[in-house]
Amino acid sequence: MPVSLSATVRRALSDARLTKEEVSQLKEAVSRGEVKGAELQQLAQRYGDLFQAGAGQELLAIAPPQTHVANAPPVRSIGDSRAAAEVLCGTRTLEQGRGAPKEATLVFQRALNALANRMEKPGWGLLGAGADGGFGNETAAAVKAFQADNALPVTGAIDQLTALKLEALLMKNAPPDIGGILGPALPVPNGDRIAQAARDLISARAESYGVPGTWRSPNPAVPGNRVPNETNIGATGRWKCNLFGMDSLYAGGAQTPHYGGGNYPIAIEIPNFSRGPNAPLIKLGEVWTGRGTPEEAKAKIEALMAIARPGDVIIVNHPGTDTSDGGHTRIVVGNNMATDGTVDCAQAGSDKAHIRAESLGSFTGEEAFYLLRPALSR
Repeated sequence: MPVSLSATVRRALSDARLTKEEVSQLKEAVSRGEVKGAELQQLAQRYGDLFQAGAGQELLAIAPPQTHVANAPPVRSIGDSRAAAEVLCGTRTLEQGRGAPKEATLVFQRALNALANRMEKPGWGLLGAGADGGFGNETAAAVKAFQADNALPVTGAIDQLTALKLEALLMKNAPPDIGGILGPALPVPNGDRIAQAARDLISARAESYGVPGTWRSPNPAVPGNRVPNETNIGATGRWKCNLFGMDSLYAGGAQTPHYGGGNYPIAIEIPNFSRGPNAPLIKLGEVWTGRGTPEEAKAKIEALMAIARPGDVIIVNHPGTDTSDGGHTRIVVGNNMATDGTVDCAQAGSDKAHIRAESLGSFTGEEAFYLLRPALSR
């Protein structure tokens, strides 16, 4: 049950950032009984994204005995939540009075609080009820303040443009190490680990992922793979971008998409594995270049490139009727959009697997562009 926060705690929250010094100053109020353990629990649960570096340890230090302070890790990305990613990819808008799902609303509330703290924009924060999952007046006001400050239509509703801007700013303002607060692990596989797995596969046997090469996979569930990383499975004379991409996900600790018999899907069918609540992928965005003007398609692809994180998967569909080799799979290993307009992608090429910096022009001639995120750890 929510508890009423004391005036002492409210004052500490008033600037939308909670330093370890401010938390330490609450110690005397706790000893006098002015601040209860339940308040500290709620402080962590609903306002944890307002914590600055080190504030977690200080909160644990002042908590009364038997008080369990738990908080999710500082919010990193809207796309880590399947429900919130629906807003990123434009299939849902969240607004007051329209039954906004609690799970998705909570992610955006946490994002607003996080940016209010990290960018010193208290008007974007939810300092009343905090991040509680309810889309009420306070959330609508915070969204309007965010939209006004970022030259977006001021509607108070969280639409695709608002979500993309929030995510782009989260990319530029990484979460601090608040430290010491125990909570659930990141809900998606570790993207840095997936990116490193892709690099390791390139270092170990790049040529085996070239068209002339013979495929060897680390995944024991692949049919015929008797000794992982050693058995020659085949695929000689075939493009292996999908095989490389799915092997990277597996080696990086993610559950891989696969057909009923265990084989990996072809590239153009990989996006289909983002459908359903337990799908192994989350769809962050989808652009069909023949729908709307070329300028609109370019703008959407560029916006998605800007939010691509290490471990994400980029799929394109090539123009034409070919199916088996009608698409291409890439694993994001770095994002340089803010500096030179490119995204570093690991991928299988004609002769070997390699890493290449991809610009907007790499994608605008394709029929479709997808940005996906691994959703399930194995």
